Amino acid sequence: MGIPMKRNIFISWALLITTIVSNAQTTQTNEAVYELDNVKVVNKNGLAVKDFISLWKSDPNIVLIDVRTPEEIKQTGTIKGAINIDYRAKGYAKKILSLDKNKKYMFYCKSGGRSGKTVQYMLDNGFKNVNYLKDGGYTELNAALK
Repeated sequence: MGIPMKRNIFISWALLITTIVSNAQTTQTNEAVYELDNVKVVNKNGLAVKDFISLWKSDPNIVLIDVRTPEEIKQTGTIKGAINIDYRAKGYAKKILSLDKNKKYMFYCKSGGRSGKTVQYMLDNGFKNVNYLKDGGYTELNAALK
Protein backbone atom coordinates (compact mmCIF):
# COMPACT_ATOMS: atom_id res chain seq x y z
CA MET A 1 0.00 0.00 0.00
CA GLY A 2 1.60 3.22 -1.11
CA ILE A 3 1.55 6.61 0.58
CA PRO A 4 -1.20 8.03 -1.69
CA MET A 5 -3.47 5.07 -0.81
CA LYS A 6 -2.87 5.51 2.95
CA ARG A 7 -3.53 9.23 2.60
CA ASN A 8 -6.85 8.55 0.80
CA ILE A 9 -7.93 6.09 3.50
CA PHE A 10 -7.01 8.62 6.22
CA ILE A 11 -8.96 11.38 4.45
CA SER A 12 -11.97 9.07 4.01
CA TRP A 13 -11.98 8.21 7.74
CA ALA A 14 -11.57 11.85 8.71
CA LEU A 15 -14.52 12.84 6.50
CA LEU A 16 -16.66 10.03 7.91
CA ILE A 17 -15.93 11.01 11.52
CA THR A 18 -16.56 14.70 10.74
CA THR A 19 -19.89 13.83 9.13
CA ILE A 20 -20.98 11.70 12.11
CA VAL A 21 -20.00 14.38 14.65
CA SER A 22 -21.69 17.20 12.75
CA ASN A 23 -24.88 15.15 12.32
CA ALA A 24 -24.95 14.41 16.05
CA GLN A 25 -24.55 18.11 16.84
CA THR A 26 -27.29 19.05 14.36
CA THR A 27 -29.66 16.57 15.97
CA GLN A 28 -29.01 18.07 19.41
CA THR A 29 -29.51 21.66 18.28
CA ASN A 30 -32.76 20.86 16.45
CA GLU A 31 -34.42 19.78 19.70
CA ALA A 32 -36.41 22.65 21.16
CA VAL A 33 -35.21 23.98 24.48
CA TYR A 34 -37.54 26.15 26.50
CA GLU A 35 -36.75 28.75 29.14
CA LEU A 36 -37.54 26.67 32.22
CA ASP A 37 -36.38 23.26 30.95
CA ASN A 38 -33.35 23.28 33.26
CA VAL A 39 -35.42 23.88 36.42
CA LYS A 40 -35.10 20.96 38.85
CA VAL A 41 -38.47 20.08 40.37
CA VAL A 42 -38.28 18.92 43.98
CA ASN A 43 -42.00 18.06 44.11
CA LYS A 44 -42.90 20.88 46.43
CA ASN A 45 -46.49 22.00 46.08
CA GLY A 46 -47.52 19.19 43.74
CA LEU A 47 -51.02 17.90 44.37
CA ALA A 48 -52.95 14.79 43.34
CA VAL A 49 -56.10 15.42 41.29
CA LYS A 50 -58.53 15.13 44.23
CA ASP A 51 -56.49 17.51 46.41
CA PHE A 52 -55.97 19.90 43.50
CA ILE A 53 -59.72 20.18 42.87
CA SER A 54 -60.51 20.48 46.57
CA LEU A 55 -58.07 23.36 47.07
CA TRP A 56 -59.14 25.11 43.85
CA LYS A 57 -62.85 24.90 44.76
CA SER A 58 -62.20 26.08 48.33
CA ASP A 59 -60.96 29.53 47.26
CA PRO A 60 -62.60 31.57 44.48
CA ASN A 61 -59.55 33.88 44.39
CA ILE A 62 -57.20 31.19 43.11
CA VAL A 63 -56.03 31.81 39.55
CA LEU A 64 -56.03 28.61 37.49
CA ILE A 65 -53.38 28.58 34.75
CA ASP A 66 -53.07 26.16 31.84
CA VAL A 67 -49.47 26.18 30.54
CA ARG A 68 -50.12 24.04 27.47
CA THR A 69 -49.71 25.37 23.95
CA PRO A 70 -52.62 26.87 22.01
CA GLU A 71 -52.40 23.83 19.69
CA GLU A 72 -52.85 21.43 22.63
CA ILE A 73 -55.82 23.44 23.89
CA LYS A 74 -57.37 23.47 20.42
CA GLN A 75 -57.19 19.65 20.37
CA THR A 76 -58.67 19.01 23.81
CA GLY A 77 -60.21 22.15 25.22
CA THR A 78 -59.39 23.73 28.54
CA ILE A 79 -60.85 23.91 32.03
CA LYS A 80 -63.50 26.63 32.39
CA GLY A 81 -62.00 29.72 33.99
CA ALA A 82 -58.39 28.77 33.29
CA ILE A 83 -55.98 31.31 31.84
CA ASN A 84 -53.52 30.11 29.21
CA ILE A 85 -49.85 31.08 29.46
CA ASP A 86 -47.96 29.04 26.88
CA TYR A 87 -44.87 27.38 28.44
CA ARG A 88 -43.25 27.15 25.02
CA ALA A 89 -43.74 30.83 24.11
CA LYS A 90 -40.78 33.19 24.05
CA GLY A 91 -40.70 35.35 27.19
CA TYR A 92 -42.49 32.73 29.31
CA ALA A 93 -40.22 33.10 32.35
CA LYS A 94 -40.60 36.89 32.32
CA LYS A 95 -44.37 36.59 32.00
CA ILE A 96 -44.52 34.19 34.96
CA LEU A 97 -42.39 36.47 37.14
CA SER A 98 -44.64 39.43 36.25
CA LEU A 99 -47.59 37.76 38.03
CA ASP A 100 -48.71 39.23 41.36
CA LYS A 101 -46.80 37.46 44.16
CA ASN A 102 -49.70 38.09 46.56
CA LYS A 103 -52.18 36.00 44.58
CA LYS A 104 -52.70 32.25 44.71
CA TYR A 105 -52.02 30.22 41.55
CA MET A 106 -52.66 26.68 40.46
CA PHE A 107 -51.09 25.25 37.32
CA TYR A 108 -51.72 22.29 35.07
CA CYS A 109 -50.37 21.09 31.75
CA LYS A 110 -50.55 17.76 29.91
CA SER A 111 -48.77 15.55 32.44
CA GLY A 112 -47.34 17.66 35.28
CA GLY A 113 -43.87 18.34 33.86
CA ARG A 114 -44.21 21.89 32.58
CA SER A 115 -46.48 22.97 35.41
CA GLY A 116 -44.09 21.44 37.96
CA LYS A 117 -41.13 23.33 36.50
CA THR A 118 -43.19 26.53 36.49
CA VAL A 119 -44.16 26.19 40.15
CA GLN A 120 -40.61 25.33 41.18
CA TYR A 121 -39.34 28.39 39.29
CA MET A 122 -41.92 30.55 41.03
CA LEU A 123 -41.00 29.17 44.46
CA ASP A 124 -37.33 29.83 43.68
CA ASN A 125 -38.29 33.43 42.86
CA GLY A 126 -40.28 34.33 45.96
CA PHE A 127 -43.81 33.16 45.18
CA LYS A 128 -45.50 31.44 48.13
CA ASN A 129 -49.01 30.42 47.07
CA VAL A 130 -48.44 28.22 44.03
CA ASN A 131 -49.46 24.61 43.36
CA TYR A 132 -49.54 22.28 40.41
CA LEU A 133 -51.27 19.11 39.35
CA LYS A 134 -48.64 16.40 39.61
CA ASP A 135 -48.78 12.92 38.10
CA GLY A 136 -51.46 14.04 35.68
CA GLY A 137 -52.72 16.89 33.60
CA TYR A 138 -55.65 18.23 31.66
CA THR A 139 -57.16 14.83 30.80
CA GLU A 140 -57.21 13.62 34.42
CA LEU A 141 -58.38 16.97 35.75
CA ASN A 142 -61.17 17.30 33.19
CA ALA A 143 -62.40 13.74 33.87
CA ALA A 144 -62.38 14.28 37.65
CA LEU A 145 -64.37 17.51 37.31
CA LYS A 146 -67.22 15.75 35.46
